[in-house]
Amino acid sequence: MKLTLRRSCCAALLAATSLSAIPAKQQEATAALAPSLAWQRNLSGRIQLSAPTIADINGDGVNEVIVGDLDGWVHVYRGDGAAELPGWPQRARVNGVHATAVDSSPAVADLDRDGKPEIIVGGTSVWVPNQQGGLVVFNNDGTLRWRWQGIDYITIWGTTSFNHDGYTEGNLTAPAIGDIDGDKYPDIVFGTLEARIHALNRHGQEIAGFPYQADDTVWASASLYDSDGDGRQEIFIGSPSTGGGPQPHMGGTMFALDWQTNGTVATRWRNNIGESIDASPAIADINGDGRMEVITTTSWAFSNAHSRMIWAWHLNDGSRVPGWPVDTGSITPGSIAVGDVDGNSSIDVVAGSWDGRVRAYRGNGQKIWDSDVFAGQPRRVKIEGSLAIADADGDDDQDVFVSANNQTIILNGPNGAIVAQALGAGYAYFNAPAIGMVNKKWSLVIAGFVAGHPVPETHPGATGRISVFTLGANSLRADWPMFRHDAARTGRYSAPASRALAPWQCAHNITPPPKTRVDGRTPRLGNGAIPKSKTCGPSPSR
Repeated sequence: MKLTLRRSCCAALLAATSLSAIPAKQQEATAALAPSLAWQRNLSGRIQLSAPTIADINGDGVNEVIVGDLDGWVHVYRGDGAAELPGWPQRARVNGVHATAVDSSPAVADLDRDGKPEIIVGGTSVWVPNQQGGLVVFNNDGTLRWRWQGIDYITIWGTTSFNHDGYTEGNLTAPAIGDIDGDKYPDIVFGTLEARIHALNRHGQEIAGFPYQADDTVWASASLYDSDGDGRQEIFIGSPSTGGGPQPHMGGTMFALDWQTNGTVATRWRNNIGESIDASPAIADINGDGRMEVITTTSWAFSNAHSRMIWAWHLNDGSRVPGWPVDTGSITPGSIAVGDVDGNSSIDVVAGSWDGRVRAYRGNGQKIWDSDVFAGQPRRVKIEGSLAIADADGDDDQDVFVSANNQTIILNGPNGAIVAQALGAGYAYFNAPAIGMVNKKWSLVIAGFVAGHPVPETHPGATGRISVFTLGANSLRADWPMFRHDAARTGRYSAPASRALAPWQCAHNITPPPKTRVDGRTPRLGNGAIPKSKTCGPSPSR
């Protein structure tokens, strides 16, 4: 198996966008919204890829802000920002002794259904060398529940190789929480840089049949959904596929994995494309056909036509959704967000690209708008992180939040016009913002850093920052409020509930879609794109 290991390069901290350089349509909307800074906290460690989570940890009905940093701390700040909860912060000690840097976005879920949520976070980072990788689960009071450690598979720092370096590989992104084996208790699903997909039960034990061998290092988070109504959620996750692994393919693969009652994991379907899939997929019915779809962007390892694509497949059989993939025109590695941005009661797809633009598409692949978010910057700004979708100003429209370079910008949902910018200016942002109730106010939470790579984490200037802004709304409506949609990081869209749910709860699945046959045709894409090859696993027997 060949090794595919990539790193994001930190953008330089640039000045805020000049108003005069923004297109006229966007100038009219600029400054229509002026979020106020509620509180801000500086940390000793950089916050790199770890996206903040908004959830009620201590059960008092008030949300906290949870995030990890590269010093290995997991922070849980009170909603007012005055201090962290008692028992926090805690170090992610994968081996029980030494702290491991946290690039993972924390997940929050009640694993044992006792009414007290746990915090689940991966431990590893390509930015901080010579550390043990794995996953750590904390009780809500900060005490350790259990820890899991990977295997020493490769060397991920410096010149990557298959040499064993004495350090185990772990979970880089967000673990997804859901019931995989049907025992009515949440399980923890995550991919690792050891080229495996794991599913652990609430006690930290690997579920029978796992780990599943992927084709290469897994950078994506999983999405979970019970597509056949059997009470067990299937796993949808992408990975690179660079030859020498379970399948002889160069590019990327989207897997649909289904745990069986005999303790095996069936590959329900598997789709190959010409670019690595490092982005985390979303699950939603984007075209209103009653069938759920899985939608994803890709990566930049091969830098071909497929690097620019957003893909959509039917969840139950892997067949392509009509109108997809769409070509954004630029490399698009950041995970998508989905929600009704144009207000027509259907679900849209929104993604940012390396050309500094954010684009919104309807479920049939038709483009809604194309916004040059960083027009006027001294050089082109790459958008690398995921987006969020929520009502920013109380008009019931779903607006788009994008963090990139040295600021967070809010775009008007219906037309993509800039309504607020330069939020959190001066820090770099490579993760997704979060929107929710913080200190009983509708708020935006962003987390970033100063002095990124190649400055080492031990450098005094390598610091992180959490910023909370109060928005001009109190609508409590957010279609995609944080990375992977919810605190359990399921990657599954659900319409905002009419009643408030606990932050770690998720809306029930809709009626499962009917099963259909896979279309065997392989349409050829334009622009020299590599045609998709398709291999399907055994059909579900139940």
